[in-house]
Amino acid sequence: MGGVGGGSCVDILDSEKLLLQGQSHTFDGVFGPASTQEGVFDDVQPTVVSALEGFNVRVFAYGQTGSGKTYTMAGTPENRGVNYRALGELFNYAATSSNTTYSFTLSMLEVRYPPSPSNRFLFWSMPFPF
Repeated sequence: MGGVGGGSCVDILDSEKLLLQGQSHTFDGVFGPASTQEGVFDDVQPTVVSALEGFNVRVFAYGQTGSGKTYTMAGTPENRGVNYRALGELFNYAATSSNTTYSFTLSMLEVRYPPSPSNRFLFWSMPFPF
């Protein structure tokens, strides 16, 4: 990514735009190869917290194969991704809130393409506790 010298099919234009096959696309956030787990979560954290105000929240990762979507969302046990960090944030907030009782419903879907007998739609869950 970054496309210096034309070696990439995706060029990051700024924090919200990228150029894909000559067309500009705008997103709520665009993260390049130098992005950190902390930096990505810092950007989505306000959206995560808005779930506690009654909003439905979705965090969607899109990118080419090998671009780091699964790593960004799940991370590793040593460097958690957006999913773990978001749930930790929500659970910590709920645990310290004395005036409100919270109920959480979570669903996750990872779609792999192209489908094959060993690579279809994958449903997975995260182990708890954090």
